[in-house]
Formats: sequence, structure tokens, C-alpha cells
Amino acid sequence: MEIVDPEPPAGQQFILRRRLSEVFRRAPFQGESWEACVGAFLARPGVPLLMQNGVSQAPASFFLNLYTTREPAYPPDGEGRWAEDDLRRRLAELGDHRLTLLIATDATRSWAIYLNESLDEVLAFHGRSLPGPRHTVEDDEADLLEPTLIRHLPIDVAGMRAVRLDNSKLGSPRVVLTDAVGRGYEFRFTGLRRLRTSTPSDAEIHVIDETRGPSGRTWFIFDPVDQTTRRKLAVQADSADWVEIRNPADSTRTSE
Repeated sequence: MEIVDPEPPAGQQFILRRRLSEVFRRAPFQGESWEACVGAFLARPGVPLLMQNGVSQAPASFFLNLYTTREPAYPPDGEGRWAEDDLRRRLAELGDHRLTLLIATDATRSWAIYLNESLDEVLAFHGRSLPGPRHTVEDDEADLLEPTLIRHLPIDVAGMRAVRLDNSKLGSPRVVLTDAVGRGYEFRFTGLRRLRTSTPSDAEIHVIDETRGPSGRTWFIFDPVDQTTRRKLAVQADSADWVEIRNPADSTRTSE
């Protein structure tokens, strides 16, 4: 299965995990919040994205003003447990010192570190709870191991395989199934939250199930003919629609 990932936006760069880990080792911070922050940035897979546009590079005073302005919308979280109080104090000390913001998220939080211009020193950091329900990898596993069937999607996918997973438009993945002569379907999802690839990636599909897991979330599971397959292609999203592919030059929307 061909997997198409998004291209880095123009004006942005990647900072290598190895270099970032060296910067973290030199940082003066300690404690639970710092360890969680480092873990989020160095988690695999994924490479931290160094943003070079918008509000990502600015004087410390700018970030302090931005953070203070938005503070009423974000009540204190854990009485400073995640370095929020330290962040305000540190940004005030830095004044007009120019900083570069780097962001990452884990299962429950968004993390920010503020680097100097040469990108070799962390000058401040903090974490912020993600909005909405929080689900772990264990929740995902439970949903996929103990699903309640809502319906089999009313299409015949006999002989078809997943040949393309297009995630180039973030939040709007597309999965293409085709058979040996090129007939098949393109699936589109709305309200995407999780995406899980399969092993092997070219498994023949038997049926596509819409399910609901113990967490209450809806999943679309591409169930393979080979039931010994360890991981099934699964998309956690609010809804799906599909387009029938009749030949490379013609496709017709058939359902919702």
C-alpha cells in the first residue's frame, strides 16, 4: 500500500531528534513535567517540527503577552505542576531576547519549548492539557479488540486491496481500494482522530465494518480475508463516504 504523507509546509524545517536530545541533556530543568516534555518531543515515530512562521519566532515579551492574554481561557492546571508559573517568570526575565518556539503533543498534553536563536539551548518550557476527551493507546486497543458492530458498509469489496493511504491533507485521509483490474473505491473520512495502518499493508479486504468501541468512539475497520493478520487498517472518525472507481478516468459518488 502506498502511503502519502503531508509535505512540510513552505518556510518550515525539521530539527533532528538526535540533536534535540543533546540540547535536552544540557538543559537545567528537572522534575516530572520536564521528563514528560522531553518524552513527548523524543517519542517515536515522528520528528519534531521547528516552525519558522507565524508566532513561532519572536521576543520573549511577545510570547509572555500572548500567554497572559489567553490565560483567562486556560485556568491554572495542577497549580503550576506543568511549569506554567515558571514560564511566565522566565519569559519576563528574558524580556526582548528573541526566542524560537518548538511544539509537540503526547496523548494528553501539548508541550512547548523556547529555544535561543542558535537552537542549542532550552530557555523555557511548559505543558497544556489537550481539550476534549483523552484516549490512550490502550483505549484504542480495547476498541479494536472488543468492538460492537454498527453495520457492514453496503459495498462489495471482494478481491480488493488497500493500494493507497493518502494523508497529505491533514485531518482528511483517503483510502483507496482496488481489485486486479483497477475497479474499486476511494474512502473519505470526516472528524478524523486516529489512524492505524495494517500489517501486511497489502492484505486483501473481506468487509469494511463500522464499529463502536468500549470508549464510545466510532471506527471504520478494513477487515482482511486473512484473519491471522496482526493489525487491521482502522480509521477512527465520525463518518465516512466513498466514491466508486470504475476506471482511471471515471469515478462516481455512490453513498454517504
